Amino acid sequence: MRVVFPKANKFKNLTQVLTKIVDEAPIFVSDAGLSCKTLSEDKTTMIVITIPSESFDQLELEESLSFKVDTREFHRIARRGTRNDVLEIEVDKENRILKMSFRDKKTNIVRSFDLPVSFEGVEEPGEPKVDLPITFEMLAGDFKDIISDAKIVGEEMEFRYDGEKIIIKAESVGRTYEAVLAENEPLLSLTGESSEATARYGVDLLQAATKAATSSSTVRISFGPGLPMRLYFEIPDIGSMIYWVAPRA
Repeated sequence: MRVVFPKANKFKNLTQVLTKIVDEAPIFVSDAGLSCKTLSEDKTTMIVITIPSESFDQLELEESLSFKVDTREFHRIARRGTRNDVLEIEVDKENRILKMSFRDKKTNIVRSFDLPVSFEGVEEPGEPKVDLPITFEMLAGDFKDIISDAKIVGEEMEFRYDGEKIIIKAESVGRTYEAVLAENEPLLSLTGESSEATARYGVDLLQAATKAATSSSTVRISFGPGLPMRLYFEIPDIGSMIYWVAPRA
């Protein structure tokens, strides 16, 4: 297997999100592209990364492959990529090695790193099958700011839909944070299939997703009363990331 990705510096934001939820992640490569779908050990978060074949300059594959990588080591190598680098990923199945090479487009200097991989016990979990009645879209930067503000105040965030707007709250002893979001103020869109809905989620779990916000312009968020939250990031020149967060009781 060999794939060539033209924008090495953008790849590291996705690998960083993986380190926040799992120690080891499955990677799937087929003619359709590269993907990763994994569930945290405590089953509070799931991440689905999809990089379609058209995002690669080259994709050479004799057969579909699935393998597991250590996420911290994977990210440690991925973060070496700069905006001038092309990233080439190869798998040596016989020696169980993933080779990541960065080639500087200006100087043609190549830096290569090897990472052990395993091919046993690779599983692809299914995504939650739930109907989420409330969906809103906003700038990814605004979402990141709201999470950062809420983290100062408390460990839990409440998302409430009242039929017209989204109210986000965080509370702790003597402190309260509230953000009121309406369509065009600053939401890009807001739809609701019910008149009201309330759910609570951990701030730390949501903050892990903000790493993807660095590479994405918008985020589409769906939730429902007592239901998981689904965050969808469209990442230009790469693909997409879906991040699921379990609700708090």
